[in-house]
Amino acid sequence: MNATPASQGAAAAPRKRIALGPLWLAAPGALFLLAFLVFPSLKLLSLSVVQNGTDAFSMSAFARFFGPSVYQRVLLTTFSIALQTTAWCLALGYPLAYWLSGLSRRTQQGVSLLVLLAFWTSTLVKNFAWLVLLGRNGIVADALKMLGIAGGDQLLFNRPSVIFAMAHTLLPLAVVTMLPVMNQIDKRVSLAAATLSGDRAQVF
Repeated sequence: MNATPASQGAAAAPRKRIALGPLWLAAPGALFLLAFLVFPSLKLLSLSVVQNGTDAFSMSAFARFFGPSVYQRVLLTTFSIALQTTAWCLALGYPLAYWLSGLSRRTQQGVSLLVLLAFWTSTLVKNFAWLVLLGRNGIVADALKMLGIAGGDQLLFNRPSVIFAMAHTLLPLAVVTMLPVMNQIDKRVSLAAATLSGDRAQVF
């Protein structure tokens, strides 16, 4: 029995494919993060609302944390060091990134490589180097003794040295983060400001 033209057209029509959007490409990464980051974090967080040795709900851990305990002092010290390190990285990294943005592309790439060398160096190597330099028998301590300045044997294991070491470690990261943003600023804006009799502060 011969098929009708309508049925032949329906049979010849290609099957409609399901279009997968670009978000489906992120599905494997999202599943990986859910399995190995979100779930363990929630599991760890659940321990804070469970009484020790039992499965009963308890807020005793939060009561110990917000009460007079060592946890608050540790947390305040951590945030204090983080804020001071951020301030030093901004104070030192912003002028450096601003200066680099004014260089030619070739010169900027060469100088940026020197900045990245400090970032690529192992943190363990940098910390060990500072231990040698700032130690009791280090170069800095000997120089301070020659100048008659006391305190050369107390340069390590205090808060200023920790902030100094962390700022030294994170400063290249601050520079490479701010530099691309500054490169996107139209250079003609500063030229126009200088042409309109603006001083260097106003141009900046």
